[in-house]
Amino acid sequence: MVWLPRETPHVFANLGDEPVWAFGTVTPAGLEGMFAEQAEYFAALDGPPDPERIKAIGRKYRVRSLGPPLEA
Repeated sequence: MVWLPRETPHVFANLGDEPVWAFGTVTPAGLEGMFAEQAEYFAALDGPPDPERIKAIGRKYRVRSLGPPLEA
């Protein structure tokens, strides 16, 4: 189990070759909308994602990117 207080910088990443499943909860509710909106955006992609579009989605949910995407 991992608990992160608000404003704690973190990343969700799988830098390995094996698939990874994660389960998380967020309180208060609302952030699930960001993940749903991102999933919809990723499903419609034909090519790499636009980092600025991902940041724009995050801003709507008060999430900010602190650095460039991780390289595999």
